[in-house]
Amino acid sequence: MSGGEKTLLIIGATSSIALAYARLRVAGGPVRLILSGRNPDRLALVAKDLGTRGAVSVACYPGDIGSPDAVPALLTDILSLEGSIDEIFIACGTMTPNGAGLLEIAHMLQVNLVAMALWAEGGARALERQGHGHIVIIGSVAGDRGRTSNSLYGASKAGLERVAEGLSLRFHRNTELWCTLVKPGLVDTPMTQAMSKDGSLWSTPDDVARSIVEAVRSQRPVAYVPGRWRCIMLVVRHLPRTVLSRLGL
Repeated sequence: MSGGEKTLLIIGATSSIALAYARLRVAGGPVRLILSGRNPDRLALVAKDLGTRGAVSVACYPGDIGSPDAVPALLTDILSLEGSIDEIFIACGTMTPNGAGLLEIAHMLQVNLVAMALWAEGGARALERQGHGHIVIIGSVAGDRGRTSNSLYGASKAGLERVAEGLSLRFHRNTELWCTLVKPGLVDTPMTQAMSKDGSLWSTPDDVARSIVEAVRSQRPVAYVPGRWRCIMLVVRHLPRTVLSRLGL
């Protein structure tokens, strides 16, 4: 996070959290951005926004980032054309309710776990070859405990946590490699637009992005954002099953 110009690859660059994070990184010092996302038009708008804000350069690689079949070729193209990368920020994801059709649920699991794991593993291998770098993976507090309301979404995030944990342990042998799993709580984004926003637990993408910047700077392996979610989920994880069932969370 300090020093000279950095190169940052953002997977899922059109997401609210990724865009807020990219803006903070541009404001924080010279950064060369490599953006990938599903929608070419939205990706171009994001690139223009970040270029106007002072990014050293912005390269775009549109593609189906949530498709496991598309990840290897897209990542290979990016790495072959862009060279050394200092940070890989992976933020592709979707949320499907438990009552959705099985094909919709299968798609969610493919995006949230399989594709994310491939981006993380492929990125990790690239950083290991060059000997330095930081992977940032956007997970969720939903992966901390099985719940009736979103157990399948939570399962995808729990699996992703194991991926990130494995990378952190693997990177521990090299003091120039890091992996940070970011676990946001309730965030007001398009993905949560159908949910009631009552209460004080909701955060904005800008709030989350500021917490991520600090977590990356501190090289933390796991970051609950905002930090109060660490205490909240500590309680949730230790609730007896009978209590959790009655609460209907």
